[in-house]
Amino acid sequence: MLTGLLKGVFPAHTGTWFQDGRMIASGTQLYPPPSPAHEVLGMWYIPLMLTVGSLTLLATTFIIRTSLRISQRWQAKLSRGA
Repeated sequence: MLTGLLKGVFPAHTGTWFQDGRMIASGTQLYPPPSPAHEVLGMWYIPLMLTVGSLTLLATTFIIRTSLRISQRWQAKLSRGA
């Protein structure tokens, strides 16, 4: 999500670069790849990375909450059996 926000501030240093048909860099780079490489997403990088970052945040939150519920059930079962 952070690189999506940084694209607006450092547009020449943030993106996804391809060279010879393969990805060579993605994110915010102090020194972007040299000239034969080209940035493929342009300003579409911003909404794409904000969406991917938000979905990742939601997924990890869901996984953590589910894991905690399962853990609490196991602890309850173990304490009843002991």
